[in-house]
Amino acid sequence: MDNLKRIIRQYFTDEHILPIETQEEHSQTLPIVEEEEEEESKAPPSPSSTTPPIISENKKEESPMPKKTETSNFIIPIPTDPALLALYNECKTCKACELCDSALNLVFGDGNPQADIMLIGEAPGADEDEQGRPFVGRAGTLLVKILNKYGVQREDIFIANILKHRPPNNRNPLTAEIAACTPFLRKQIDIIKPKLLITLGNFSSQYILETKVGITQIRGSIQESSYGMVMPSLHPSAIIRGAYPVALLEGDLVKALQYVGYDVTIEE
Repeated sequence: MDNLKRIIRQYFTDEHILPIETQEEHSQTLPIVEEEEEEESKAPPSPSSTTPPIISENKKEESPMPKKTETSNFIIPIPTDPALLALYNECKTCKACELCDSALNLVFGDGNPQADIMLIGEAPGADEDEQGRPFVGRAGTLLVKILNKYGVQREDIFIANILKHRPPNNRNPLTAEIAACTPFLRKQIDIIKPKLLITLGNFSSQYILETKVGITQIRGSIQESSYGMVMPSLHPSAIIRGAYPVALLEGDLVKALQYVGYDVTIEE
C-alpha cells in the first residue's frame, strides 16, 4: 500500500494538476474573453489606433487589404448607354484608392440614363457590395416602395453613391476615397443630366451642397449646387431605425416628383 502511494505522488504532482480554484476561475473567465473579442470584431477600426490586434498581425503583414473573390449569384448591372458604359469600364479599372481591393464588387449605380431624378447616397453596404447594385437592402426597399406608391418605378430613376465601393465595416468614407470616387459621380451627372438630384442623408447632402448644416435643417429644400439642382432628404435607413417618421421622407419625395413634372399629391 505504501508503494502504491509513492507511485501516485511521483506521477501526479502539483505541476500536473491545476488547483480547483484555478480551474473554476479559468472556466468562468473564458466565455467573457470570447464575447469581448466578438464585440470587437463588429466594431469599426479606431482611426487613432496604431497597434493592430495580435490575432491579425501576421495577416496584416501579408496583405493589408485582402482581395475578395469577385463572384456573385446576382446579375451585376452594366450600363447600356455608351457614355455610361465607357465610364463604367474606366471606374472598374480605377486603382486610385484601396477600396477596390477590399470590396467584392463595383457599385457603379444603375437606372435610367435619361432619368429626371438621380438619387445619391453615401456608400454601398453589404447587400449592395454583394449584388453590385445600389440601395438593394432594407433602405432601398423602403425607398422604392414609396416611389412605387406614386407611380414611379426604380427603372425610371438613376441611383448612385458618393463612393463606388463599400468601405470596410461600413465606416465613413475617407478623404482620399472621396477624392478618388467623386470625379466618376460628377461625370455620371454630366451624362445623365437629371433635372433634380436627391441626396439621401447627412453625408451625401453635406458633400454635394458643400455645407456643414445638418440634414434635419436642410431637408426638403430645393437649392442650387455645383452639381445642379439638389433636394436633400433623410436617408431611408434613419427611417427604418425609427429616428424619423416615414412621412417626412415621403413628403420630400413627392415634392421632388412635383418639381420634375409628376402630377402627384401626398396620399393619406
